[in-house]
Amino acid sequence: MTSNAELSNVDLAAGEPDDDGLMTVRVLNSGLGLRYSPGELAVVETGTPPSPGEDAFIETVDGGLAIVRFLYTEGDRLVLQNITTGAIGTVPMDFISRMARIAGRISPPPMPEAEPLESPTIH
Repeated sequence: MTSNAELSNVDLAAGEPDDDGLMTVRVLNSGLGLRYSPGELAVVETGTPPSPGEDAFIETVDGGLAIVRFLYTEGDRLVLQNITTGAIGTVPMDFISRMARIAGRISPPPMPEAEPLESPTIH
């Protein structure tokens, strides 16, 4: 597990951290069965590393973004779980430029109900 595709099947857009070290990461789209829905925001505590078993936001040295489950460290490698497929793999720590705990999620507001369309009358 060393490529962004192996880390996560999610397209993300990250904001910049605020003064408290919090930032939001918007899920643009995701693989089936994923806990994070398109449009949802993950709230990331940039100064807090994840504890084993927690979801984590990762930025790779090549600019990739991912949400994974952090399992543990093993020497100079991180053991991570792809939250879409459940696959477990290791990643060298020097491949990761930033890793932080996901503190919560904000769901997008529900879409308003559409008015039913009237059928056109043909004369």
